[in-house]
Amino acid sequence: MGEFSACFGAFLVLTRVFRLLTRGGGKRDDEDNTTGSACGSGPGGLGVRIPRICHGIQCSGSWPPSLMAPDARVRGSSQRLVAAISDAAAGSQTFRNLVDQIGRTDGIVYVMEGQCQRGVRACLLLSMTVMGANRVLWIRIDPRKVDRDLMGSIGHELQHALEVLSHSSIRSGSAMTLLYKKEGSKEGGHFETDAAIKAGNAVRAELRESAAVGSER
Repeated sequence: MGEFSACFGAFLVLTRVFRLLTRGGGKRDDEDNTTGSACGSGPGGLGVRIPRICHGIQCSGSWPPSLMAPDARVRGSSQRLVAAISDAAAGSQTFRNLVDQIGRTDGIVYVMEGQCQRGVRACLLLSMTVMGANRVLWIRIDPRKVDRDLMGSIGHELQHALEVLSHSSIRSGSAMTLLYKKEGSKEGGHFETDAAIKAGNAVRAELRESAAVGSER
């Protein structure tokens, strides 16, 4: 309730991007709720030492292409968040799989800086905009403390985004709420799913393993 106003300025910045993507009209559902309880080494990294390894080979700084391309389906709203998402994908197979699966949907997921309610560090807003052929979702994160746990929280929220985008009939925030009332559970005032909890924990574990491998080199 009222949480959406905190990211309205960022939405204005992104509006031009939406127009370039679709050149068409859109319908916005401004329900302001959240779901879910809700970064890397190298230039632009966010303080977590994670080796850039893809399928056993060293990756270039621009990896993965799906995150850097103009038509990427998972997008950070700042260079800092792009670095966090890229480093999480570089160190976690689960995170990469989530990005790849979202990339095969008609959804676009923006990861933005901002405060969530109830003190959680990351949340998927229960709000959707339909822009032409694209369904647009927003994940909000508090980036003040950046570490592997935060990357795991982003992975947790990407799983929630995938849960929504897997249902082509969901095209509004109210439909998202109905989905989670049916398939999720309510914990501490927010919706939750076992799949999102498992995804977040898997991302954290894989990032710890990647960091350990990097320290041994």
